[in-house]
Amino acid sequence: MKQAELLAVFMGIILMACSNGASTAVEQAVNIDATVSAAVAATRTASDVQGKIAATLSAPTPTTAPPTATTASASPVNKILDNVLALSENHVTTGVDYFKHGRYEDAIQEFDQAIQLDPDFAIAFMDRGFAYYHLGENQTAISDYDKAIQLDPNYFKAYLHRGLAYSGLGKYQAAIADSTKAIQLDPDNGLGYGARGHSYANLGQYQDAIADYTMAIQLDPDNGLGYGARGHSYANLGQYQDAIADYTIAIQLDPDDAIAYGNRGHSYVNLGQYQAAISDSTKAIQLDPDDGLLDGQSYRTRGHAYYEQGEYQSAVEDLDQAIQIDPNYAWTYAARAAALWELGQSPLSDKDSEKACELDKSLC
Repeated sequence: MKQAELLAVFMGIILMACSNGASTAVEQAVNIDATVSAAVAATRTASDVQGKIAATLSAPTPTTAPPTATTASASPVNKILDNVLALSENHVTTGVDYFKHGRYEDAIQEFDQAIQLDPDFAIAFMDRGFAYYHLGENQTAISDYDKAIQLDPNYFKAYLHRGLAYSGLGKYQAAIADSTKAIQLDPDNGLGYGARGHSYANLGQYQDAIADYTMAIQLDPDNGLGYGARGHSYANLGQYQDAIADYTIAIQLDPDDAIAYGNRGHSYVNLGQYQAAISDSTKAIQLDPDDGLLDGQSYRTRGHAYYEQGEYQSAVEDLDQAIQIDPNYAWTYAARAAALWELGQSPLSDKDSEKACELDKSLC
C-alpha cells in the first residue's frame, strides 16, 4: 500500500519559518518626497536611482568645474536612498502578508516591485521563489533561489528552499546537496535534517532518512511531524512496531494529525491487528473525510481489515471509495475483486481482476 507523501509534512514548518524570517527582516518605509517618487518612476533599480539623484543634486553646469563632494550634497542622496530601500522593504512586508493568506500571485507582484527598487535584496528573491514554489513553478523558484544565494552565499533559507524545489522536480540528489549545505550553515536547525531526510526517503534510503529524522527530533522534540516522518521510513523497512511507536508520539503531540492516524492504521493492518487498523483508519477519515492527505490509503487500509475479518460488503464499500480517490492504484482493484468473489459476484470480480492486471502486470 501507499505511504503518505512527506514533502507537505515539512511545508507547514518551513512556511512558518519563511514568513517569520521575512517579517522580521523588513521595516515600515518612511514617507518619500516628490524627488524620490520622480526618481523611482524614472528607473527600475536602486543603483540607477542613486545615479539619477546624484546627477540632479550635483551635476556641474557647462561653465563650471565639477563640484567637490560635500556633506551637504551627499546627505540628501543617502537620505533618498534610505527611503528607496525602505520602500523596497515595505513591498516585501506586503508580499509576505499576501503569502500568508495564500495570495501567491499578489505576493509575487509585491516582491517584483521590491526587486525593481533594490536588485540586491536577497530576501525578496528568496520570498518570491517560495511563492513560485507554492504555485508549482519549481524551476522558476530555483532561479530566484539561485539569485538569492548569489547575493548571499550563506543564506540558510535559500539553500533549504531550493532543496525543496529540487525535491519537487524529483531531483533528490540536488536536493540532498542543498539540504546538506543548509545543515552546514545552521547545524542546530532541524529543518535542514528533515528536508534531507525527505529526499533520502524518496530515494528509498530509509536508514539515512531515519538518521536525519532522528537528528531533527533531537533538535525539536516537540514537533510531531518529525516522528511521523521517521515512522514512515520505519514502516517502509517493515519495522511496524517502531513505526507505530513514532506515530503514537506524533498523535500525542497533535491529536488531529490525520496522516499519523492513517499511517498507524496501515502499520496495524500489516501486523494483523485488524480492529486497531479499523479504529485508526476511521479516525483518519473523520479528520480528513476525503482521505486526500493519504490518497485513499485510509479507505484501502480499512477495507483490507474488513476483508480479513470477513466483513466483505464493508470491504467493498471502502475500496469503492479508495478507487474514486485514486483510480489508478492496482492493488485496490485486486482487493475489491477478492471481496466481490467472496460475495459471489463473479462477473464484477473478474472485471476488477482484469483492471488490476492492466495497471500492474505483476498482479496478472
